Formats: sequence, structure tokens, C-alpha cells
Amino acid sequence: MKKIFNKFTALKPSRLLEAVFGKDKISKHAALKIQKDSFDSRKACQRNNYDRPYADIVPFLDAPEYEVFCSAVMNLAGIAKNCRSDRTKIMNILKKKAADKNLSAEQKKYLTAQIDKILK
Repeated sequence: MKKIFNKFTALKPSRLLEAVFGKDKISKHAALKIQKDSFDSRKACQRNNYDRPYADIVPFLDAPEYEVFCSAVMNLAGIAKNCRSDRTKIMNILKKKAADKNLSAEQKKYLTAQIDKILK
């Protein structure tokens, strides 16, 4: 085992890389092109920073199940409490939903309670 370790340590890194990857060397121009293409592909995959997290929750306000409705309202209220930039938009959405005549009395009561918590 010691002999194998000594052989590896005796090799120079460039000789080891040549032995492993062959003698083909890449030109400076080709390396820069690969680096640029890699950067451009990573840049193209960036997430859109204008997406709002509450936008995915809003459709659940129309869910017929009471538990789904309550969880959507609770999550939107939590986002509104923590994010000042989205607070007015979320409040407008919740107020429009509170004015909806298709909501049950229980849903309206829960919704108004959450709106009051946001305003405090």
C-alpha cells in the first residue's frame, strides 16, 4: 500500500492529468467560449424575481372545502403581516373575497378575523 501511495505522490499533477484525460489540450479561445456558454445557460435559468409567493395561494380561496379556504386565508394573512410590499395587494384580495356573496357565514367570520389581525 505504501508503494502505491509513493507512486501517486511522485507523479506531478500535470502528468497525472495528461495520463487520465489524454494529451488533447483545449485552446484558450475554446475555453472562453465554453465558460461564456455555461454562464449564459445559468443566467437564462434564473427565477423570475417578480413572481409573488401569494399568487399561487389565491386560487385556493375559491375552494369549496372549509379547511382549504381557511389555510389559504391564513397563509395569505401571514405573508401580508411579514411582507410590507405585498400587504396592500393581499388586503385588496381578501376584502374582495369578503364581499363575495357566495361565502358562508363561517367563512366570512374567519376571513374578517384574519383581516383584523393583519391591520393590528
